[in-house]
This record gives sequence, structure tokens and C-alpha cells, in this order.
Amino acid sequence: TPAYSVQVGSYEQIGRQITVRFNILLSGWTGSPTGSVAIGGLPVASANVANDQGICTIGFYNTAGLAVLSYGLAGYIDPNTSIARIVQNGNVSSASLTAAQAGTAFNIYGMCNYRT
Repeated sequence: TPAYSVQVGSYEQIGRQITVRFNILLSGWTGSPTGSVAIGGLPVASANVANDQGICTIGFYNTAGLAVLSYGLAGYIDPNTSIARIVQNGNVSSASLTAAQAGTAFNIYGMCNYRT
């Protein structure tokens, strides 16, 4: 379970379009981190349309555990969910960011756009 120094988010909805902004700074973990990093609790579930993912742009991140060929972080929101999954982009593929890679002082802020 992550502990937070900063956990701020806001959103606006215009018609079916949702824009979410976030700033998250971890202060540590309770226990040993496992699994993939995701931002849960988005205000509205995404539309239930196959292959219609929402996109998250990461404006800033601070983590020491990325793979050598990682070119940055991004996120996506699968259909019919309220979770943004964080991925690291590489030169030939992308992979989920793991909790171990995020580390104990992980800091991320950005925004997501998706539709209901």
C-alpha cells in the first residue's frame, strides 16, 4: 500500500469528454511493492467501446528504476474502467511500470483524456 506526501487531482466533464489532472508524490510503501503502477479512482468510468482507450500524458516524473531503453512514461485507460495504467515506453515496445521500478519516492503529474 503506498503512502502519499501529495495526492491531488481534479477533473472536468464537457459532454462525454473527461479531462483529469493529477499530482502524486509517494512518501513510501507499507510492505514490499509488487504489481504494476496504476492511478485508480477516476471520477467516471470510460466508455464501454472495444479498442477505444483513453490517453494520459505525463508532464513530469521522478523515478530511479526505469529500464535502460525507456524513453518516458505515459498512460492509458481501457474501456469500461476507472483506472489509468502507467507504462514505460521503449525503443521497440512498451511495458507496465512496476511498483518496484517506481520506488519509494515516486513523483508523477500529468493529465488524462477519455470519453464516457
